[in-house]
Amino acid sequence: MTTDDRDRFEVLGQVVSNDRLLTLKPWQAEAYGLSAGIVANDDELKDFLGASTIFRLEPTWSTSLVKVLMSWPVRVACIAIFVLCMMIEMAFPGTGWFGLGGAAALAVLLGSPMLIGAASWWDLAAIILGVALIAVEILIIPGTIVAGLCGAVLLLLGLVGTVMSGDLTAMDSTDQFVRGGLIVLTGVGIGWAGAWRLMRHLEGSGKSRSIILEPEPTPATPTQSLVGLKGTALTDLRPSGVVDLNGTTIDAVCSGRWIEAGTTVMVTRDGIVKEVEPCA
Repeated sequence: MTTDDRDRFEVLGQVVSNDRLLTLKPWQAEAYGLSAGIVANDDELKDFLGASTIFRLEPTWSTSLVKVLMSWPVRVACIAIFVLCMMIEMAFPGTGWFGLGGAAALAVLLGSPMLIGAASWWDLAAIILGVALIAVEILIIPGTIVAGLCGAVLLLLGLVGTVMSGDLTAMDSTDQFVRGGLIVLTGVGIGWAGAWRLMRHLEGSGKSRSIILEPEPTPATPTQSLVGLKGTALTDLRPSGVVDLNGTTIDAVCSGRWIEAGTTVMVTRDGIVKEVEPCA
């Protein structure tokens, strides 16, 4: 079009901004002369096309399944399950059932976009690297913060990516990112709250020992603060394990490097999670 075509058109108004795709309602398309009319039902469609029969392709079960798996309630639930299982698995390493549950939730998060061709490699890479950095922070170099913070950021970005279409250059990528962020934050919040309550219940009832592959210790019933008390590590603390305090056994985690069984330790923190460190 050139300036010579100016008199051939009448300006009715701008429908969308210049950086957005043009999407119209049926009545708008008809008003702007972009459609010949509105077909409301099958009979009108036959008349419009001059057809005698209409064959409709119904969605397959796999298409319906993917539609359900891509819905935001399922995405929130999968993210919550993934976060809950990973937190429990790192706090109480044992049979690996929580790890398998987290892997299954992650498979749903990544698998459903793959089925419709909306997945990208960076989602999985960011999630794996994020979990690895968080594990390094907890198990190898606790207290550095840097590894854990970077891991948390990568994990959140990877989870947001599983909700987006995978095309970061799309014009609606900002809307997708905001929507994905809200879904991920909701799922992470639910998962964290659920994991916190479950860990409290397991520690309070002593059931945490039943999911750790170690000999069953005698339950502890401390009535006062344990900070400063010394004892012996009955199992390796990597970072969690069992400690004997003058004949009373407790579940504890080490606050620094891993502690081998038989090492003399001292309680440095007494609460929901009891922390110990090796005596000099």
